[in-house]
Amino acid sequence: MRLTSPFALICIASLALGAIGCIVEEEKIVDHQAGDFIDQSSQDALDLSDVIAYPEGATGFTVGKLMPNLTFWGFADFTKTELQTTEDPSGLMLGTYRFQKIQAADFFNPDGSGTYAADSPYVKTQSQIEATKTQFEDLTGLYSGFDPTAMPKAVAFLVSSVWCPPCNAEAKDVLPHKYAEMRAKGGHIMSILFDSKDQGVPATLDFDLVNWSNAYQPTYTMVIDPSRSIDAIAPPFYPGGIIVDPRTMTVMHIGSLTGSNEATFWGIFEQVIAGTYVPPAG
Repeated sequence: MRLTSPFALICIASLALGAIGCIVEEEKIVDHQAGDFIDQSSQDALDLSDVIAYPEGATGFTVGKLMPNLTFWGFADFTKTELQTTEDPSGLMLGTYRFQKIQAADFFNPDGSGTYAADSPYVKTQSQIEATKTQFEDLTGLYSGFDPTAMPKAVAFLVSSVWCPPCNAEAKDVLPHKYAEMRAKGGHIMSILFDSKDQGVPATLDFDLVNWSNAYQPTYTMVIDPSRSIDAIAPPFYPGGIIVDPRTMTVMHIGSLTGSNEATFWGIFEQVIAGTYVPPAG
């Protein structure tokens, strides 16, 4: 997809990672506030009348608690552009983009064998699967018996910001392959764009999220968190995230994805998929 307004391409280099992240930025910035459509200060202001089943219990951003059933806005799958322009009552239209309301409860999979409806925005099309196999030949074997309607057995809620060089490098060089691998194994990734290019300034839908998605073409779920509730785990984990077991919606791990921590994070993720991970006591 293309932006019709004037823009400039800004690239941020990460010396530590040896990578460059590029973001399309408009030459003239206007006031784009998510508060125009929902109150950013509280999840209570959101209409949650269509919430699907969700387990009861103590919620929070610590291991052993339930992931709060937060509501996000963004793209369930940015590459499936036809889903962004349909007349979906749960969507939000800004400009030429239709943003979808996405909840943690979308991934709740109590018995681990749940499936999405065939027309779900989380279901990969056959053309997407074939493109993935072509792009990542080392993963072809994983897709031989792949069921695109299978709900995940682990979900990674990642936190990134536009101003963060390692976040740009991760979106460009790591997540495309990592998501293709983990989706085939039974996992799902949601990337949450937290700040804009200015630290502490919330990322917006029609500017930051659109530009970021155009730059990196995510096939995973790409959203913002209007309530900023995810801030409870954001610093200093840029990039970093929460691993949740959707069979119970329990937080299993919170950690950074920088340096050696990255291998640890994805190793735990695979164990959660397999149902073998036991969080450390305390």
